[in-house]
Amino acid sequence: MLNLINNIFDIYKQKYKELTNVDIKFVNKINIASDLCGATNCDIIGEYVYVGKMRRKKIIPKEILIVDDKNLNEEKIKFILFHEIAHCLCDHIERKVKNKWIIYDHSNIFYDKYIEVVKYAIKNNIIINKYNKIDHNLLKHIDDLI
Repeated sequence: MLNLINNIFDIYKQKYKELTNVDIKFVNKINIASDLCGATNCDIIGEYVYVGKMRRKKIIPKEILIVDDKNLNEEKIKFILFHEIAHCLCDHIERKVKNKWIIYDHSNIFYDKYIEVVKYAIKNNIIINKYNKIDHNLLKHIDDLI
């Protein structure tokens, strides 16, 4: 499976220079939370840019972690990879809630990138398009299934 994922990732590296130095690792579990199937490690750099109730910083993605779980089929692992690629392509975003800054990983900006990544997979025959419309709601639903 690692060879397949690395081959797919190489296709994305050609399109997105941000992925050039990112490694992919299959792990037994992700220490952040036991129910996660994937995670992205990155360095957060620069100064915050403030926009309304949000603030953003640039990131340098370092590695993508995917849980090595026999219950995850090939399609699910591909969508985990797409999800984590989208994280690699997005700034670190925080949102102000009750005067506290909260990390906002799954913003509309993230889902726009996720859609772009999935559409690129369809265009490159990495997955077969069996969906009528690829939008935020579909990808949130797929994430819930993973």
